[in-house]
Amino acid sequence: MGLLRTFEGHTNGVNCLAVLPNGNFLSGSWDGTLRLWDTNTGETIRTFEGHTSSVNCVAILPDGNFISGSGDATLRIWNINTGETIRTIKRHGADVLCVAVFPNGNLLTGSMDRLMHVLDANTGKIIRTFLEKRRYPRCVAVLPDGNFVSGGYLEIPLHLWNTNTGKTIRTFEGHIYGTQCLTVLPNGNFVSGSNDGTLRLWNTNTGETIRTFEGHERAVNCVAVLPDGNLLSGSNDGTLRVWNTNTGQTIRILEGNTNVVSCVAVFPDGSFINGSYNDNDVYLWKDTAIVSPKNIPTRNIPAGSQNAITYDDIQEGNRMINIPRNASRTNYNVGSYYKNTDAMRRLTKHPYTRKVLRRGDLKSYTAHLVSSNHNSNRYQKYASRNAMMNGNMNNKHSRRKTRKCARKTAHRSR
Repeated sequence: MGLLRTFEGHTNGVNCLAVLPNGNFLSGSWDGTLRLWDTNTGETIRTFEGHTSSVNCVAILPDGNFISGSGDATLRIWNINTGETIRTIKRHGADVLCVAVFPNGNLLTGSMDRLMHVLDANTGKIIRTFLEKRRYPRCVAVLPDGNFVSGGYLEIPLHLWNTNTGKTIRTFEGHIYGTQCLTVLPNGNFVSGSNDGTLRLWNTNTGETIRTFEGHERAVNCVAVLPDGNLLSGSNDGTLRVWNTNTGQTIRILEGNTNVVSCVAVFPDGSFINGSYNDNDVYLWKDTAIVSPKNIPTRNIPAGSQNAITYDDIQEGNRMINIPRNASRTNYNVGSYYKNTDAMRRLTKHPYTRKVLRRGDLKSYTAHLVSSNHNSNRYQKYASRNAMMNGNMNNKHSRRKTRKCARKTAHRSR
């Protein structure tokens, strides 16, 4: 799996992505604009301006044009060839969060006003309204039979709705927090991603969970189906994961370009793009080989010394690094490192890394290993030996004092 290209142009985070039939793609941003990109060159073909707040969602229409929803409470249908607004639709009283297109061309929208509308794309008129009684809908997905599923940011059950009657057919319970994203499989079942860090594959006909996908450490923001039937997800933990749909196992993990993966979109050839809330760029990935933690080469770092961890060690999870807990214990795998600028903050919070890290420039980090023969008495002044060596970092006082000591140690080592 390799990072092929970076698309630069937005001036704020990227919220949504959509792939066009010709292989180019659209992105919507917090800067209030959408951009049409040439996938082969990385250049902006056209910028679409008109929204007065963040662009939260985008969907391709059957005629080749597209629709976007915004924090300004409007939807806009755009002419993709000219960049002009064909129609502005204002049917919501708050931010439009999600939009989907029915096979017949009608629109499905969801908003922070807790309403979901089925709209006529040609006139913008409301055909039917659905009310989420307790929380606003964060995501919607249209099923092959014309009904749809909705998930709420703070609403735990998902709802299957009858488009013709406006009534709930079934609820789906299993997540322990609200739902951030939905995608539909070719067989009519669907997958949800949640703030609880898991994805679930649901049986649409029974409401039962077929499979749970566990691995992300934070909320799952986006999910898509790959051409081979496997799943791609992005999370607040800064990673993309490819999942085996049949087993629920992680096939590969992609790390390193952003802090938060907010959106993904898949091309027919299996390559895909992702964007981030706190990163202005879009990244294009190409599947070239399966790389998993089991076949990443390792490098040993001796205990009791200050060691440089270079850019090559942390980019794209190239290798595992064995770091001993102390001189008398067996080495353990720490995992693949991140190359983004918040790598140090995140690594110090990792439950299996007992080391203190000093932030340097992007291409050079220094690890001060916590071991029995490296300044151990200095750390034991602020945290118990059990807290530092055995990994019990749940004590708030210990964590605070440890960070304080880490800063002092890093300063002395410069």
